Amino acid sequence: MSTFQRMTRIFALVAFIGVFGGLVAVPDAAAAPVRQSIQFNFTSGSFFSVTGGNSSASAVLQGTLGPGPSDISRLTGTLNLAVRDANLQVSPNGTLTTSTSTQVQPWCAFFDPFTGQCLQQHFMVIQFQSRSVPVDLHFGGSHGSGNLNWTITSCIADCQPGFPQEPQGFGSLFGGLNGSQTAGQLFLQGQVRNT
Repeated sequence: MSTFQRMTRIFALVAFIGVFGGLVAVPDAAAAPVRQSIQFNFTSGSFFSVTGGNSSASAVLQGTLGPGPSDISRLTGTLNLAVRDANLQVSPNGTLTTSTSTQVQPWCAFFDPFTGQCLQQHFMVIQFQSRSVPVDLHFGGSHGSGNLNWTITSCIADCQPGFPQEPQGFGSLFGGLNGSQTAGQLFLQGQVRNT
């Protein structure tokens, strides 16, 4: 195909797009921003009672995140203690702070079988997105305050084979509860997932 024929086809394509491009659906810029669901699966933790002693604790909390990076809804779920289970509500009561950092991790795709020298070097870039917010806690008839923290880890460039393709999250919840039935310090930690 000659250069003239190539140019003719390109101009014809541009003209076609110009005439019929208006028929292509364009998303409404005024559409409401989408919120993401977020789940905290705290599989391990402890509760330290003011009367002495401690017991294991776990919880699953769900809520929504966004559309802004500092917007999180009230989280609801169930807190499981050795003495009793009850609904747990975690309500943000302050500013959600965010921070982002990256880490470069070298990895080798191919080694020289004789010398062991790396022949194909790569540099994976890992991103850490951390968030923290003060919260109010409500558990049965008890209430208190604390802090909710979590970090989402993901590879954003030159990912090493075997590194998780989906972002990985880990979080913790620490706070105090005060009530006639339950009073003490609560610590929970586990996985975080938002979709």
